Amino acid sequence: MRLRTKKKVFRDALAEQTGAFDPWLLIYNSVRYVNPNATDQVGFVTNQQHLASRTLNPHDDLGELFLENTKFHVGRTEWSASIPEYFSSFLMPLLALSGSESIESSEVVSLPEPSPLEVSLGELLQRRHSVRQFSGDPLELEDLSAVLHAAAGITHKSSGRPMDKDVSIPMFQRSVPSAGGLYPIDCYCIALRVRPLAPAVYKYMPHKHALAKIAAESPADAFLSGLLGLESLGIDGKRVAAILAFAGNPQKLVRKYGPRGVRYLLLETGMISMAANLAAGALGYGTLDYQYFVDDRLRDSLSLSGKPHQLLHLLLLGWPAESGSEGSHV
Repeated sequence: MRLRTKKKVFRDALAEQTGAFDPWLLIYNSVRYVNPNATDQVGFVTNQQHLASRTLNPHDDLGELFLENTKFHVGRTEWSASIPEYFSSFLMPLLALSGSESIESSEVVSLPEPSPLEVSLGELLQRRHSVRQFSGDPLELEDLSAVLHAAAGITHKSSGRPMDKDVSIPMFQRSVPSAGGLYPIDCYCIALRVRPLAPAVYKYMPHKHALAKIAAESPADAFLSGLLGLESLGIDGKRVAAILAFAGNPQKLVRKYGPRGVRYLLLETGMISMAANLAAGALGYGTLDYQYFVDDRLRDSLSLSGKPHQLLHLLLLGWPAESGSEGSHV
């Protein structure tokens, strides 16, 4: 299959019709009727068996019920009354402080200036792909600095004026857009092989462009134990250089936008992950977005137990194995 040639978009057929692969059989198995009573069986039932032919009723599925209940309806007074508060001199300063909350840590590591990202966006998008086999070579701290800055770093400063007072309030903008400028996503770094950083769990502090070492001294190996399915995907977790973990605080958004704010939480997580993906790709690293993990176990490793934060996404980061053998990036 040809992925792309110069000035030509990928337009090959989905698959060749060979004896080994019949696309019509795939279509048939995707839409064929499944006995709705399959869920009443005793034993193991897959999602395909009991969900593929379900009726479209959002009230029967928790995920779709969430989407249904977070639709925007014109005329909701709580929506129109809640948003203006954030443009007042009472709440507007919160926007400037978001992301600078204090954290209990045993050490704060200042990050160096980010490595320059000199690859064009078009080239990055063309060559972006998931990597599952890593070489085990260390990641340089300057490169980690660039990835974190691209994902959640402060890029410029502006000022705003509240509606009820003639004062100027500093506003700090980041590389990724955020609903209402509330920035509810915190970025954590599980450093496994980052030179010269000690292996540990850190929280990224955008306002200081620094890493705060989690006070609980959570070992990186304990975090890896909360990831499932690594072996079945052929991934050696100990050859990954670092893992970025994105945890969101829904309370920051629902206070302004109500339940619909949770949608914005998920959208922002995706944009942050994509920014980190592109920055890592520009530096030659490989990445893998990862969702197969035990939420509560990893929340413990990030010292989030008892807090409103939810772990939303992981990004594995390191040198691709095909780039060279162990030690080739010294």
